[in-house]
Parts: sequence; C-alpha cells; structure tokens
Amino acid sequence: DDRPNGRGKYQFANGDIYEGEVRAGVIAGRGAYVTKPGDRIEGSFVDGRAAGSGIYRFAGGDRYEGEMVGGKPQGKGRYYAKGGDRIEAPFVNGLAHGKGVYHFSNNDRYEGDIREGALTGTGAYFHASGQKYEGEMVNGVPQGKGTFWFADGSRFEGVFEKGLARARGALVRPDGSRSDAEIIDGAVRLPG
Repeated sequence: DDRPNGRGKYQFANGDIYEGEVRAGVIAGRGAYVTKPGDRIEGSFVDGRAAGSGIYRFAGGDRYEGEMVGGKPQGKGRYYAKGGDRIEAPFVNGLAHGKGVYHFSNNDRYEGDIREGALTGTGAYFHASGQKYEGEMVNGVPQGKGTFWFADGSRFEGVFEKGLARARGALVRPDGSRSDAEIIDGAVRLPG
C-alpha cells in the first residue's frame, strides 16, 4: 500500500532516528529510537512510542531498564544514575512511585515509599556506617514520627523536624534505660 513495512531506518526532520521494525508505515515492533539530543530507547514500540520492556539511555548518562508505556518509564523498573545511585521501584509517568528500594553510591540504602521520585512516606534508611532510621520521611529526610538507631546500639524515638536538625523524644540506651531527650543539629541533648 505504498507504505514502509518490515525492518528499516527512519531519519526524521527534527534530527531523531529510528532503526527497527515498521508495520504499514508505523513504528511498531522491536527497534531503537535515538533523539537529536542523544537519548536512546531500545525495545518494543507500539504506534511510534516505546511500550513493553526496554532500555532508555539518557544523553546525560542515566539509564532506565524496565516497562514503558507511551515512551515513558511506566511499571516495574530499575533506574541507574550516572553517579552510581540505583532505584528499583514501580514507575508512573517516568518517575519512581510506590514501594521501592533506593541504593546510594555511598552504600547507604532506603527501603519504603517513593512518591513522584522523592523518598517521601514511610520507610527505613540504612546508613553504611551502621546507623539506621525508620519512620516518616519527606524528600529523603526524617520528618515526623520515627526511630534513629546509633552505631553504639542506643536509639532515639521521637518526632523529627528536618532530619537530625531537631527532634524531641526519648533516648533508649542498649540496656533499655530511657531518658527524655532532644536532638539539635545532630547532637543528642539530655535535660538538665
């Protein structure tokens, strides 16, 4: 019907290039799409957009591997940042959203809620140093009710404001004894 069909290569006026399967003039099937700025999408395509399982390599060096819908990360996937961070989570409209795991390049790890790409909700943050925070988070920082475990085995239970900048609650020592306490600028202070 005078339309491309089969394997081929498209060069678009905007500078984008597609190489792969085409059905009745429409990008459909397996292929690779490279945008003029340098993003590269490899995988399955439906109606000209990435759909199903694939790899999205961003021009800046980041990479996404997983499910896509309409050319965007959507569904289960893994996002690898150029700097070494890695996110394993469900994705919605190109952003991590739902229960997931964020692995930091410094060997810290977060497990819990991720909302529109931000570590927000309830989760646990494991520091490579052995410290741990479990509770409410906003943009990757303890905010709200939670517990912070120190490397010496003691823990602070309370309400956190802007991470360890300020918190009110109790210090629980390894032997189980408790004292009212607060955290100011990362340092635990006991009353008196």
